[in-house]
Amino acid sequence: MILPRRLTSAVLALPVLLAPLSLSTGAVGEPSTDFTIASDRPGHVYGPSEAAVIRVDTPTDAVGWALFDSAARRIAEGTVPTVAGTATIELPPRSNGRYRLAVDVGAATRSTGIAWVPATSTDPAFGLAGHWVDNGSDPNWHHRTTEAVHRIGVGTIRTDVQWPAVERQRGRYDFSEIDRRIAALEPNVSSIIVPLDYGHEFYTVTRNSPPVTDAARAAFAGYAAATVEHLEARFPDLDFAFEVYNEWPRNIPDSAAQYVALLDAVADRVDEAPHRSPLVGGVQTLNSSGEHDWWSRFLRLGGADRVQVVSAHPYTNQAHDPGAPDICSPLSPETCTEASLQWLRNEIDRYAGSEKPLWVTENGWWSAQGQGGSVAAGLQAAYLVRGWVAAARVGVSRYVVYEALDDVPAASFDRQAHFGVFGNRTTDWGAQNAAVAYATLIRQLSGLEFVADRSSGRLRVAEFSDGERTVRVLWSVDNTPVTETLPLRGQAARTDMFGRERTVSPTNGTYSTSVDSWPVFLAEDR
Repeated sequence: MILPRRLTSAVLALPVLLAPLSLSTGAVGEPSTDFTIASDRPGHVYGPSEAAVIRVDTPTDAVGWALFDSAARRIAEGTVPTVAGTATIELPPRSNGRYRLAVDVGAATRSTGIAWVPATSTDPAFGLAGHWVDNGSDPNWHHRTTEAVHRIGVGTIRTDVQWPAVERQRGRYDFSEIDRRIAALEPNVSSIIVPLDYGHEFYTVTRNSPPVTDAARAAFAGYAAATVEHLEARFPDLDFAFEVYNEWPRNIPDSAAQYVALLDAVADRVDEAPHRSPLVGGVQTLNSSGEHDWWSRFLRLGGADRVQVVSAHPYTNQAHDPGAPDICSPLSPETCTEASLQWLRNEIDRYAGSEKPLWVTENGWWSAQGQGGSVAAGLQAAYLVRGWVAAARVGVSRYVVYEALDDVPAASFDRQAHFGVFGNRTTDWGAQNAAVAYATLIRQLSGLEFVADRSSGRLRVAEFSDGERTVRVLWSVDNTPVTETLPLRGQAARTDMFGRERTVSPTNGTYSTSVDSWPVFLAEDR
């Protein structure tokens, strides 16, 4: 799997957006195994003029439903009959945003997210990681889920090619399963980051053990070179990047040196043949002093010199702060995304030069309704935006959110399975708050560059521009509203993180607005 472990997140005393209330009692109903929700749009993502068509497969005679807006207000409801085991709910187009559809079948209630978002072009600077492995029960699920990803504007996905999956016989490679997966993903993405990862029982103690002997490193390098050569030839229209391992274990002797030795072996072998795709190294978490020590040694040993890109996973550490990417503990500033990425950028500049690109290929927040240690759904969305902006401020050129899909139903307790910006397959991967916030972020900032930080105190203001259009992203680092007066030359569009837009005008050349922890975008044409 891509994610071996994750740190928990503290529960913050803020309202949970779109909590799954029952239609009648206000309690969460027990999901039924013979009760499924699907739609004509993967992820239930619709354009501004599109009506939503939701199908509920159930043996009951009728289905009750209610639609709630982002303030948890019931805005529509009804009952539809079941015909041949399926009830069809038709919803007219709505304004931009994320809505919750609650469906009631007898004693069971289940909710799913529905999103109306403006059309936007995909941008490879914005990515999503996911566990896109074969699913025998739905052979089309790769294509369907990446269609949802495509509709919110994501241009890069991250999916690994694990060593044992291709070397099933010693020294022989079989990419047939990988080819099926990539072929299903290809129509909806332009760029794929491929972690080459983990061990192999042919050469290491277990398939989860890293290759640390000369023989194991040589075998890993052979698999890596074969994968690069095969995928580039098989899918010439896709842009690939290949990460060498994923979160190399730090608890082995001389961990960083062992990883650099693997990089040396892989780079030497891959470079034996021409290749167009960059190798990416580091691929390590970045939220404790121990991890900073690992990174420093990796860079001092010249690890960044063997690859074209360095990538990091700057998850926040809940032992020290409330989980926000931009609230740093004075005692442990390495525990937040913002400070950790600035530290790493400085270290890369010192040892490998300022031209070496830095990517974030995993970052996200765990959100499971009703589970201790998770962030509320609205904060997951807000932190996604704020985390991306924090990374852009230090020059990160590609950012991958972990992860695309929840792996299990919302009621199950597994923190690694609740990072998704889309739901799980029992609700046909319905859009979460974070999916709509990501769509808004992409639409607002795609093609723009970070130009200025105009923050003051609790207020954060990050300015992006392409010379013709300027967008300022504003938020408060806590939930205390902050009022700010900004210079404004003419009319501008104020958009919240769910895509709801209104036109604002200056008064005597300025505009005053109040913001809280949920970011807003202020766009002005020059």
